[in-house]
Amino acid sequence: MLSPIALNLIIKHFDSIDRALSSKLARTSRPWDEAAINFLFTDLFDEKVQEEYSLIYPLKKLRKKLNKIDEKTSVELQIDAHSYSSAVEHYVTQSDIGLVIEYRDTFRSTKSRTSAWLLQAKRAFPISKVPLEYSSRSKFSSTDAEQQQRIDELRKFVGEDFIKYLLYCPRPEFLDDEERYVLSYLRREATGDSIFDYALGLELRDDIMNGSPTVAAGVFVSNTNAPPKDVAGVHQGLFKSNMPLSWFIAHHFTAESYYRYDDILTQAHDNDLALKIVTGDESVIHDIGKHFGKELEFQIFPPVTITVTVTDGLDLPNRRG
Repeated sequence: MLSPIALNLIIKHFDSIDRALSSKLARTSRPWDEAAINFLFTDLFDEKVQEEYSLIYPLKKLRKKLNKIDEKTSVELQIDAHSYSSAVEHYVTQSDIGLVIEYRDTFRSTKSRTSAWLLQAKRAFPISKVPLEYSSRSKFSSTDAEQQQRIDELRKFVGEDFIKYLLYCPRPEFLDDEERYVLSYLRREATGDSIFDYALGLELRDDIMNGSPTVAAGVFVSNTNAPPKDVAGVHQGLFKSNMPLSWFIAHHFTAESYYRYDDILTQAHDNDLALKIVTGDESVIHDIGKHFGKELEFQIFPPVTITVTVTDGLDLPNRRG
């Protein structure tokens, strides 16, 4: 498992991606829509493309910082744009992004694991378009019955809660003083009973003590059952039903990932069916059709899959176990 130092650096990198994404939502002139933000999302997770953008904490800086500590931690970002056959093209959903998170422990290989998630993007809408204004009351588009049926049926088939909402919100720093206060109060209320132990508990305490620079985020990963209806609900449910994207990713590299925050990280790692769907493996269509006893009637495949790989340590073939 990664140390507090490495986790802190990794959170900073993915928080800089969060900042770049949410800034487009809050543009006063021609704010970006959901599809455009999704496109930027995939660009920023593409190692070859990320350098085109002026991130505050880019991957190059993260690697430089990681090289200065003793743990020899490496981070790789990869994106795969899928080319599906004509037989399954109608199963592709443009609103979803596949996310695979790999943790490789070169010292104790039994601790290595892979988690696969299907993220369905939803953006918060402004309360006023002219002038453009967001607030804690900015709402997300509602989930229709067809969407919920798709989520529920896929959950049953896979046996895991591997589908989450990717919520695009304005960062509190882009809001006026009154709205920032409201969201700050809701975050304090949400984290007030936290026990600041373990690596990420200590990181959470430090973040709060420093003015919540990464917890007061703009991009969140949320459960799909009873999701927040507005931005206030996101901050009210912080670390209970949702968490910032940067923290969601970091939790996969800690010992407490799978028994703390159980309401969010309910998926067991190394689920083969989830991985097939998230990575666009067409063979799963036959498996799903056989399971339900009929042809699949809803979309399941993401157009792109992002893979975040963190390798902990050097390759030590004589010390593995």
